[in-house]
Amino acid sequence: MNKKQKQQMQKTFNKVVRHLLKQKKRSAREGGRLCLYRGPNGMKCAIGCLIPNKEYKEKMDYGYDVMKLWTSYPKLSVFKPVKHREHEYLKFLCMCQDIHDFNYPRQWKKELLALANKYELTFPTIKPR
Repeated sequence: MNKKQKQQMQKTFNKVVRHLLKQKKRSAREGGRLCLYRGPNGMKCAIGCLIPNKEYKEKMDYGYDVMKLWTSYPKLSVFKPVKHREHEYLKFLCMCQDIHDFNYPRQWKKELLALANKYELTFPTIKPR
């Protein structure tokens, strides 16, 4: 991974960490386990927080994991860093999503720290409320 790609990954990681640890709740259907890019009460998942409002489409929440989202909407700004055959960034995005989808919010910080370690990223400072 080159320096520019690493910087983009760090920038993305910072945004995901700050969003999830501030939100402290999963973005999911009410009463359900199905995670949503955009959920009730303004909730957003790890990838949902990276999708600008003008690019979001409600149908993305129906059966679109990160890889399907990328193949269906490759021009989304969240995928801008993905170059031809540059799948490391996509794997990284999938791992961010998995942290949100398959862990309780109380586990997120530990999982995000492990992801930072895996990619040699710096864990961002989280400002107390």
